Amino acid sequence: MLTIALLGLTIVLGVAKLGATAARPILPSVIYLRAEAPVDAGSGDLGFAIIIFAILALMVVLAVG
Repeated sequence: MLTIALLGLTIVLGVAKLGATAARPILPSVIYLRAEAPVDAGSGDLGFAIIIFAILALMVVLAVG
């Protein structure tokens, strides 16, 4: 049971990592310097972290129970 949970966790983290890297646009070769960060910079990271945390918590509950 623990092996299945760890395998599932590995698959989930791999898919999440691929999804996170594939969704981001490729940066241009020219870097523009800004005096301030945009208001919505990094706004999607908290939701993504909550989803990952919920999946990990579910995997732990399934492995223990």
